[in-house]
Formats: sequence, C-alpha cells, structure tokens
Amino acid sequence: MGERLTTNEVPLPTDKLILIDLDKTLIDPQYQITDESVIGEIERVQSLGWNLGLSSDTALEPLKIWRKRFHLNGPLIAEKGSVVWLPDGRESAKADYEIFFTSLRSNLMKKLSEERIPFVFGDVTQFLRNHPQLPGMVDQRLVLIQAYRRYSMNFYGRALDVQGNLIIDNDLTQQIIDKLQGLIKAQPFEIEEDYNPEYGIFILAPRSVNKREGTLKMLELLGLEKVGIIGDSESDLIGEDIAVHYAVGNARPELKRQAVYVSSSEYTRGVKEILSRIKS
Repeated sequence: MGERLTTNEVPLPTDKLILIDLDKTLIDPQYQITDESVIGEIERVQSLGWNLGLSSDTALEPLKIWRKRFHLNGPLIAEKGSVVWLPDGRESAKADYEIFFTSLRSNLMKKLSEERIPFVFGDVTQFLRNHPQLPGMVDQRLVLIQAYRRYSMNFYGRALDVQGNLIIDNDLTQQIIDKLQGLIKAQPFEIEEDYNPEYGIFILAPRSVNKREGTLKMLELLGLEKVGIIGDSESDLIGEDIAVHYAVGNARPELKRQAVYVSSSEYTRGVKEILSRIKS
C-alpha cells in the first residue's frame, strides 16, 4: 500500500479509483454544475485506466442519474455509506435499516395527511434543481420528502412566496422534526440527526453509518487497498490508511488541512482542476 506522485508531485493512490463527493463538490448549493467541461476531464482520466465514482449522502437512484450525467464509470457509495453499488450490479446494504425507515416515512406521511399539511413525495433533489414555480400555492407551506432514500430518510421544509417560488422555511422543518420524533417508538439501532438550516434539510440516518464504513465495504468487494477521494467537508475524511484526500477550494478548513492537494477553484471547477493533475 502507498502513494505515487504525478509529474507535478501530487500524490495519487496506488489503486486507480477516485470517489467524488456530490453536493458542494461536483455541484454547487443550487444543485448546478458550474463547469460542464469537467465531463471532458472525467473522460480523459478514465481513458488512462482510472475509475471515477461518487461517494455522497444522496440516495442511490438519484446518484445513478448523476453518475450517468457526469459520464462516470466507477462505483457508488450512497446515503453516506449505507449502500455500496458496483458497476457490475452488485449492491451491499443492511435490510433492517430499510425496514425501519420505510415504516417511519410511511407513518410521517400519514400524519401529514391527517393534519392536512401539503407534501411532495418523490425525487425532491431533482424537483428543487428544476426551480419550480407553484403559483396555485402562494403563501402556503410544503414538506418535500425524498422517496428514493431506503436506508435513511430526509425532508425539506419550504414556503412559497408571492410569486409561487419555493423558499427555505426552517420553522416548518423544525415543526416536522418534532412530529417525526414523536413517531419513533422504538429503534433497533442508534440514530443520528443531521439538521442543515442552510439547505433547510433534515436527515435521519443510522449513527454507525459513514463514508469510511461504506468505502471499507467497497474496498472489500473490489479487492482494493487505497483510493482517492475529492470532497468539501469533514465527512469526506475517511482515513489516510484507505484514501488519499483532495479538497475543492470551497472545502471546510479541516479537510483542507489534511488534504494532499487543495484546488484554487470551487465546486465543479475545483474537481476539474484536481483531475487535471492526473497524467497517467
């Protein structure tokens, strides 16, 4: 196990696989790709024999769509490590997580229906990315529930302004959090709550799940030892024993401090800059 250097002295993992975070790394906070030419860079690196995949808190099915959108050829680690998907179709996950969160999500939607709180159940990430206008719901509030999460769950609290545009409503998010907590009667494993006011999103996931555990499972399935990971936050620090870490320019300080290379550019352009250092 070890690292090798490019001609520009940037360490690379010995296994030719790089995992890339999605939110605030490949896409910006508005779910946009800030530089479409990253796709050409991805294809160039893959032509050198590298595999490029995604490691994200995003659900598996939307992550597959992003994989296709970026022309990636590598594996996926979804829901922050809950599920590992390989290009040959193999998938690894824990069934008890899926049973628990499916039931909890169903009970939440039932309660919202009883209290006549409007909600959307579907691929809400794509829904938000399309910047929908809902003039028929002006001044109303709306809960967005991700349908594709299987081993965790999340929702967004939104209000609609006078033009029918969705805006973050953290008061509504907190109200739904309170309702959700009242629905949890028993839990077969420890649960972690992650509330992000910047996105107006609340995520409930198994506490033991993280990107490191997902990566370890992926390495086991593929028979690899050490890969690269490009990201923006501490959750992308999965350990120097199994990964070489790279940070985009908008990354949090702790990741920048530990990364072997920090791009000068942010988001998609930062990913492109990092990939451009791979010459063989």
